[in-house]
Amino acid sequence: MRICDLFCFSTSSLFLLLILSLTDISSAYIPQCKCIRFNSTDGGRFHSPDFPNQIEHIDCLFFHFEAPPGHIVQIIFDSFSLPPRNGICSSSLRIYDHTVDGLIEPTDRADYEFCAREITMGRAFYSKREHLLLQILHANAVSKGFNGEYRFLPKVNFTSDAIEIAECTYRVEKAKGKLFSSLYPYHYPSNVNCTYVLPHQRGHQIVITSSFLNLGSDAILEVYEMNDGKHLLHTATSASKTFYTSCASSVLIYFKAGLNDVEKASGFVLDFQYEDGIWSRPGGYDDSKPECLLDVNSTDLKTGSISSNDLGRGSSLPTKCRISLIGYPNERISIQFTKFNLYVPENKNIEKRCIDVDHITVDVRVDARLSRIDEWCGANTPPQIMSSSNLLQIEYTTKSSRAIRESSPDEIGFAFDYKFHTDWNMDHMQAKVDANRG
Repeated sequence: MRICDLFCFSTSSLFLLLILSLTDISSAYIPQCKCIRFNSTDGGRFHSPDFPNQIEHIDCLFFHFEAPPGHIVQIIFDSFSLPPRNGICSSSLRIYDHTVDGLIEPTDRADYEFCAREITMGRAFYSKREHLLLQILHANAVSKGFNGEYRFLPKVNFTSDAIEIAECTYRVEKAKGKLFSSLYPYHYPSNVNCTYVLPHQRGHQIVITSSFLNLGSDAILEVYEMNDGKHLLHTATSASKTFYTSCASSVLIYFKAGLNDVEKASGFVLDFQYEDGIWSRPGGYDDSKPECLLDVNSTDLKTGSISSNDLGRGSSLPTKCRISLIGYPNERISIQFTKFNLYVPENKNIEKRCIDVDHITVDVRVDARLSRIDEWCGANTPPQIMSSSNLLQIEYTTKSSRAIRESSPDEIGFAFDYKFHTDWNMDHMQAKVDANRG
């Protein structure tokens, strides 16, 4: 980095200030700012002057992060402490993240202004283009200051794996990839309206999961199945923390948002993958669809119970019901069956397979696909199950009718308790870390 004594203003502004200074310098006075430039292609560290010593008496100092062409700037704060806010920030750090050429006008409003401890450890900021400016105003105060890390990221890393066929309308032509909201990781623009089309591929199922989801209060992300019309599969809003859906038909993803100038929500990153016969069975590919769907999200409850009596109430025919337990990215799910007795006709042998009778299958998400754990039928109660990711899917398929099940002398059905964990369900083990073992 190199230090240059200059106004971080555009050339036209400097010319205007020069003219004004010849006529009335008192009305046009702006304190001269030093500007420290950060342009190492390998990235590096940044910090307030003399950090970790306290900072004081800084009238105006700019940090100018200048990325190479085709890159954006990322800064991540490790610590931040400036004088407290008393209605307004008497001393502050201002961030300008959308400057075109690294220059600003004297009247430009900062994109962010922080003081006190308003930037938490690990918080990241991104530029819209190749330049990002930090302005330190800290004249008559004393504080600990701040430090962090900066990187220059290639824009191509945030390009959706799809072809733009119209303005903000994309068509997927790959078997696997990522979809990004507009301008990600920078906040998406206000009044955005974008569509992503994933066409059907015969014998495949499209699996879509979120690796990042941050929607503003005036935004909605909808997924539709395009099969004999448009059918809503999934909706995500500002309350949604994770996202998962799958479909054996064409998929339409629709993202719409209102104003985002204040919230500055970043949007989403979706992983998609075409998988071969995820729901395949020993007898071939099963293209039937569940008649009932139940999504249980950990944002609502961390524990609960589900019974077969709550599923498919309106049907007297054989049904297929799918239960999806969806947790936060750092959560795992455990289920423990408290009741399990599925209907089996007297002449059926279920020692080798359950496919021809009422049965339950359990799948867990592994990366962007579902992996089968096992299937159970009869009175063969499944063991306690713990997922290795934040999504567990239970599918209940009945070959018998409701009338047959209800007329059975035995009580038919199942029930299980579920729980979302961050501790791998080992909190009951009175174990301690052995500091002498690696």
